Amino acid sequence: MGTIQKNNFITVIEVLKKSVEELRQQKKEEATKTILSISKDIQFLFESSKKLKASAEEEQQKISDTITEIIKSEAAIRESYLSTQKSIDAINVSISTNSVKKDDLLKQIDLFRKELSDDERLLKEHRRKLDELNDSSAISIIRSILSLGLDRAIMGVQCLINNDAGRIQELQNKIQKFKELLNNNSSEIHKAEELLKSLAESKQAYEVSLAQLREKENILNTNEQLSRNNLAFITNAALFYGRLSVMLVQIDHRIDDVVDIVTELDDKVPKIIDFDSTGKSLVSLREAMIKYDKVLETSGMALK
Repeated sequence: MGTIQKNNFITVIEVLKKSVEELRQQKKEEATKTILSISKDIQFLFESSKKLKASAEEEQQKISDTITEIIKSEAAIRESYLSTQKSIDAINVSISTNSVKKDDLLKQIDLFRKELSDDERLLKEHRRKLDELNDSSAISIIRSILSLGLDRAIMGVQCLINNDAGRIQELQNKIQKFKELLNNNSSEIHKAEELLKSLAESKQAYEVSLAQLREKENILNTNEQLSRNNLAFITNAALFYGRLSVMLVQIDHRIDDVVDIVTELDDKVPKIIDFDSTGKSLVSLREAMIKYDKVLETSGMALK
């Protein structure tokens, strides 16, 4: 046997049973010859099984390594995600603080504008009063001659006007200053909102990446479990053919082992995890070895 054949196990079990029957008939020499007739087949199947087992172990390790890398990637992305969220929280606090500050500035500007309006009204009244005092009509001149306090009144009103103008200028300066503060505040809020938008997009991208990695990890975890189950199945088959191989090497004093082997094959109690299963399905040794034939056929594990 140089390549994988169909029904390898059927051929083996038939020879094993024939050997057991010969042993029962006290034909030990014939039983030995019967077993040795398939020694090359058993050795080939054993070597093929070891090769398939090594391949399954490699595949299982690849899946495990990939899962490890995904977990590392998840950890790195999650760290970036948390850092981004921390920045978002800080910016939200900053925006909230600046918004309160903006409201306070607007209120203060409104207050200054109200005071400015009041002072401008007073200025108009005082200027009107001054105009009356400076009225050059004849009646006003006579009234002025009779009024000894005219100059004093004019000076008093002029003083009020000067005070009004000073307060108005001061209020205008304050309003301008607070407008500049308001503009700076609004600019900070705008920049923070733009940064917040960018961080929110990054956060969303992290969430998408994490979701994709988790989905991939879940699939790989399922595949890894399946791979482990298949490896266990193949290992059992390799152990079976390995046991036969050892028996052949020590055939002179281990020929009776064939009886135990056939007895185990006749045991219908399911003890072996089935191939390509979730691990919940068990099969007997005979069922496993029959199925293993198909695994070998499709594996391309023929030795060269």
